[in-house]
Amino acid sequence: AHHPEAALRELWLIFTLFFLVLGIRALQEELGMEKMLLAIVSSWLLYELFFLLAWSASALNGGVGNFWLMVPGFDNPRFLNHAQTPALPILIGIASDRNHSVRLRRLGWVAATLSIAILFGLASRASSVALVLSALAVALLFRRPSGAYLRCALIALVSALVFYVCVFYALPRQLGAAVMTAQHTSSDMVRENSRLFL
Repeated sequence: AHHPEAALRELWLIFTLFFLVLGIRALQEELGMEKMLLAIVSSWLLYELFFLLAWSASALNGGVGNFWLMVPGFDNPRFLNHAQTPALPILIGIASDRNHSVRLRRLGWVAATLSIAILFGLASRASSVALVLSALAVALLFRRPSGAYLRCALIALVSALVFYVCVFYALPRQLGAAVMTAQHTSSDMVRENSRLFL
């Protein structure tokens, strides 16, 4: 690894996730499924709040022009995307399941919407492709029962796009701040790949 300290931190994070799973299992047995899911959703909302606070501070100071600096707790923003890939289907599943309370479902929808907006900002191609393919797999495997899940995912996607355009793009322009952009956008990917084949 180019940065062994960062690699060790990420390995330690993966190792400690195993113990987190055991803790969540114990929590579920003690508190019940609803409260455990509320804790998961609240954790995502708290992280997204940190992200928005960091972004707001940057925008009010003229903007740094780089979304990657808004990602606390990860050595590489792609590691956040790796966490979002399995988390988003869970959040959308919570939001679309009528067996849960209305409050939990609404919080799940907000958390999913904000997470997708951040995904847009970080221009995460791999996570986006994985989430689209997983949605297609759900549609093919479960067909009619998947309707509520897919509708909720589509509403969250559209809401996230509106949030991204209004808050992360239009608002900085109104404030005279730099628009947040990822270092590696889709256009960069096309340009680099075209060099290999043209």
